[in-house]
Amino acid sequence: MHLAATNHLRAASGFTLIELLLANLVLIVGLLAIAALAAFSLSSHYTSRMEAAALQFSQEKIEELRSFSMDDSRLSGPGSALDSLDEIDFASSADPQFSAENELVLNTTRNTRVLFETRWNITDIGNQKVITVATRSLAGPFSGVKPVSLKIVKGN
Repeated sequence: MHLAATNHLRAASGFTLIELLLANLVLIVGLLAIAALAAFSLSSHYTSRMEAAALQFSQEKIEELRSFSMDDSRLSGPGSALDSLDEIDFASSADPQFSAENELVLNTTRNTRVLFETRWNITDIGNQKVITVATRSLAGPFSGVKPVSLKIVKGN
């Protein structure tokens, strides 16, 4: 009887090696999931920041073009080529009169900068002009982000 009580105490007094290994495995999987989530969150943040900057550059250009009168020579197109979806075709060469480059400073301490290219097209349809403006990041880890495209119709 004394031997049975000793075995019972010994079994209840600690964890086995397998239990400790499993607990560590669960902890490591949890920590890896948190690290992956943090990396995804940072990537999403910077992608969003690039898209917001591209949108701002496109908005500034479209507002500038919109402010010109209909007979202004700066609204004589066509400008940058359009693809089959009537979006700016960045695969074609840029027309210097219908494109511009902008720079965004991400970090002044590290001198981190991202270069953006804005292109526009002006299509005459009757007495109206369809102005299409698109901006994309030129280099770096965000060069694969889809260009931001805006379109307005200007008429009398």
